[in-house]
Amino acid sequence: MKLSFNENWICYKTGEKEDAFAVTLPHDAMQLDERSETSAGGVNTGWYEAQDYTYEKTFTLPEEAKEEKVILEFEGVYRKATVYINGEKVAYHSYGYLGFYVDATKHVKFGEENVIRVEVINHDQPNSRWYSGTGIYRPVWLYTVPKKHLRFDSVKITTLDYKEPKIRVEAWTNEAGEVKVEILERKVNQGVSKTENEVDLADNIVAMEILQADGKCSCELALPGAKLWSPEAPNLYTCRVTFGDDVQEEAFGIRMVSCTPEKGLQINGKNVLLKGGCIHHDNGLLGACAYEFAERRKIHILLDAGYNAIRSAHNPCSKALLRACDEMGMLVMDEYIDGWYIHKTKYDYADEILDNYRKDLKDMVDKDYNHPSVIMYSTGNEVSETAQKKGIALTKSLTDRLHELDSTRPVSCGINIFFNFLSSMGFGVYSDKKADEAAENAKKKKAVGEDITVFGNKDLSRDVVYVKDVAHAFYLAMQSEKTSGLYNMTSGRGVTLQEQAEVIADLFALSPDKKSRVVYKPEILNSTPSYLFSMEKSKRDFGFVPEYADFKVMMRDYKKDIDAGKYKELFHY
Repeated sequence: MKLSFNENWICYKTGEKEDAFAVTLPHDAMQLDERSETSAGGVNTGWYEAQDYTYEKTFTLPEEAKEEKVILEFEGVYRKATVYINGEKVAYHSYGYLGFYVDATKHVKFGEENVIRVEVINHDQPNSRWYSGTGIYRPVWLYTVPKKHLRFDSVKITTLDYKEPKIRVEAWTNEAGEVKVEILERKVNQGVSKTENEVDLADNIVAMEILQADGKCSCELALPGAKLWSPEAPNLYTCRVTFGDDVQEEAFGIRMVSCTPEKGLQINGKNVLLKGGCIHHDNGLLGACAYEFAERRKIHILLDAGYNAIRSAHNPCSKALLRACDEMGMLVMDEYIDGWYIHKTKYDYADEILDNYRKDLKDMVDKDYNHPSVIMYSTGNEVSETAQKKGIALTKSLTDRLHELDSTRPVSCGINIFFNFLSSMGFGVYSDKKADEAAENAKKKKAVGEDITVFGNKDLSRDVVYVKDVAHAFYLAMQSEKTSGLYNMTSGRGVTLQEQAEVIADLFALSPDKKSRVVYKPEILNSTPSYLFSMEKSKRDFGFVPEYADFKVMMRDYKKDIDAGKYKELFHY
């Protein structure tokens, strides 16, 4: 029996239980945290000062459940989750985007109160290049299953033929016995409104097989006249497997994916052009919470906009999202991770991936296997490790592992050739050294508050004025009537970022009242050329690149506007 375990929790900052408050899962605790310009996560995580949180719930199991196994499923906890039951540590799970099961059978009391506590760690920032959220942000389920049962995530349905529809059903039992396999028609729900517990079954059983199992069992079933699954017609069926008193149901679609140099990507023998986009796991103002309706709404909006495919950037997506994609006909590239063993942020998963990737990939495939919407896997995103022999070997290991677990889907990997070229020359966009430096700079910035070093000058008092976003300032200057069309420079190298910074620092050395310095934020200076004041954006938006002398004039004119009271929102006094 599967029960929602999402009600009647309390949450509090770890160590501050006196301030606990009631929550219903899914829950994103990061939305409660303060925001600060000295946040180590910075713009990537929305300037939140991420904290550690603890969740607790008191629950009672009936006496009759003594003869059953008690299993908890956490679909997603960000991150480094430690689970305690009645004060005893029973599980630890590090990766924040894959679910995990906890066998609580030996740790719970029946007919009495039990207390479950989940501690999550997210203060070690930066650990993400996007908004991650904090806490139990996906649903939790309580299963009570007979001692004689089907293993979790063991029922797998594979399409063997789509022309004359035929499938293979596999399942694992924990002991020998009779297994019944039934295939049922399923209504298609393409609307936004749906909950996980809604049942879309019709009464019609289209196929049935009874077989003997001794650990693993497998059967092939012909389904004459069955409807195929495709983006245009996302027809679904349900496979119901019964082993004694234990019943598991899995939705699936009849479809085969192939990808060859000669024919390209095909679904059921028809070529498919992917019109896709990358999406992160959050739901905007709802934070990281994986609400069923929000995941469905997201897919519905993308379909209405003309997309037929998504890439789960850059981590495995939720079960709710995959259900929506199955039912609405959205194709999915499910991605394992952002980076491998080279840190993109100081405290990301890089130190653990080599030890954990084999189990992680199994967990991902177990989640994805029966979803017809998942047409391929991705092992990583812009992984410049592929410029190294070690990384090339890891690419093969990851790909081989996925093919070992699932031979029906192609495997991809996000590689930026330019990043690889830079990495091979020792100038990689991502490196352990850069991740260390970014984390160290964040610590220094916190230590001095808003007194940021300007070109090595640490002799700054607390009476400081600083530009919040010089990139924005330059962009406004370029847009103003005073500058647009006045300087028509299209040749030459243009003004460099360092020169821009020097000009700005010189012009704004003193505020208009001549009493306080203006601090130019070093993270703007050290940013990539994709910022607003880059040469490429200048060319695109204004048709020219200013030279050094012209830039000085532009910024001098711009400063006059500032002194006259314009653009006050760009400054803190």
